[in-house]
Amino acid sequence: MAVVVEHTSENTNSAVSALRLSSYFVVHPVRTIAEAEHLMAKKEVRAILRFPPHFSRDVTNGDATLLVP
Repeated sequence: MAVVVEHTSENTNSAVSALRLSSYFVVHPVRTIAEAEHLMAKKEVRAILRFPPHFSRDVTNGDATLLVP
């Protein structure tokens, strides 16, 4: 799974740490969606998880959503 963190925060750090501890995921941190899409095109990852810049604010406000294209 490619993981794109567009703004580092306590919430994103905790989420990424939890993913890394899971035996279900192999986490590939990348800086951009383009990098993540490149890994997916090369079949090096099967999923992309993106934490947008406003993720922590949305979690705090109870407005965080999951989008599955």
